[in-house]
Formats: sequence, C-alpha cells, structure tokens
Amino acid sequence: MSRDIRLMFIMKISVVVTSKNDEGGVKKLRLALDQQPRKPDEVIIIRAEANENCSRAEGRNIGIRRAKHDLIAVTDVGCTP
Repeated sequence: MSRDIRLMFIMKISVVVTSKNDEGGVKKLRLALDQQPRKPDEVIIIRAEANENCSRAEGRNIGIRRAKHDLIAVTDVGCTP
C-alpha cells in the first residue's frame, strides 16, 4: 500500500455541508457519505435557517471553524459523491 493511501486512512476527515431548507437533500448526502469506502470521521451540517439565514460562504466558514480535524472537505447539500 502506498504512503499516500496509508495517510488517507490515518488522517481524520471532517466534511462541512451547507444547506438551506433542504432536509431531503441532507438525508441523501448522509446516505451517500455512508456508502463511501472511506467514511468521514465528522460531518458538520450548517443550516442557513438555523444560523440567521447566513450565506453559503458564511456557512462554510462557520463549519470550518467547528471542524475538529485537519483534513476538511467542503460541499453543498445538492452535491453527492
């Protein structure tokens, strides 16, 4: 196994997701993440309506600040792997 692949399984991953009034999309994304060979160690979902209707950029920044791990993947609720 290559060094890069070993690191991928050693490093912890946070996924930051922004959403606005799309509970169905959140569920679909969570299911898609659960089917990945390397599951994230943490999924942070920032809902705009729960954060003073923040913009997508503001939501991402909130999620990144909350992330616990060094490797952070950022996506939107409508994007599935």
